Amino acid sequence: KRISKVFYKTEEERIIKRLLLCRHGQGYHNIVDENGKPSLHIPDPELTSQGIEEARVIFSSEKDDDSRKATGRSDFHPELLFVSPLWRTLQTATYAMECHPSSAVKANCPMVALDLLMEHNNLNACNHRPPIEKRHREAFPKVDFSTTEVEPPPAGIEWVSGENASYKESFQMLRRRADRALEHIGAVSE
Repeated sequence: KRISKVFYKTEEERIIKRLLLCRHGQGYHNIVDENGKPSLHIPDPELTSQGIEEARVIFSSEKDDDSRKATGRSDFHPELLFVSPLWRTLQTATYAMECHPSSAVKANCPMVALDLLMEHNNLNACNHRPPIEKRHREAFPKVDFSTTEVEPPPAGIEWVSGENASYKESFQMLRRRADRALEHIGAVSE
């Protein structure tokens, strides 16, 4: 009886997509100051050396000395990679793909920048990107920026402030954008 709840008949063909979500490596905005506060005022920060190493192990097949488990997802062979156009996420995706154990994945997996994947567009400068320019294309030649607007979304567009504002309202805006991102990804035929 339990199996019938998991498996069901359908007249249409179902395509199942595997989705691996990765957070970016440590950025300079994540480093805390002497008061224990992160540096959220840094606009579109880069990865630190620790962040670069974190990105390099995303697809690693190396084993952790303590648990003997793989430190990364070397078993995951993406056919398409979507990435936020923030500098730290572009770096994370690029370093991760450069270190993928499969040369076929490295050579054939397209990377597509998508504004819908950006972090919460609140008042923190670290979550705002500059316009997409030549320097982006030169630094990340394997990333397709054609689905990304040149100009960034207005800063703070997902932040509700004022006397009666609640973080819940801002979070609901972020959630709606995340839903649109998943719809976009789901509609891709690759």
